[in-house]
Amino acid sequence: MNWNKYFTKTILDRGLKYYERGLVLDVSKSGNKYNATVIGSVPYNVMLRKKSNQELEMSCDCRYAREGQYCKHMAALCYELDELLTDGIDFPESKTKPKIA
Repeated sequence: MNWNKYFTKTILDRGLKYYERGLVLDVSKSGNKYNATVIGSVPYNVMLRKKSNQELEMSCDCRYAREGQYCKHMAALCYELDELLTDGIDFPESKTKPKIA
């Protein structure tokens, strides 16, 4: 999925650091929707949904995202999904897939 276009370089860099530090936890899938907890100053709930036109819908409960921006927590989930899906991880529907160390 082409998710890089949603983020500025600064946000991508920050999201990559969160991902590399293992701060994306409890990734789960239900249909075309992925949820995770991303640990920042507090745990944030992040959601990514693939729409039928290959566009993405994302949300996070951090202040930056509530102001209508794509945040580093969303970017961190995208990096995590890239790794998990490339590695062939099969997400059971509605089951939690913990972070792989």
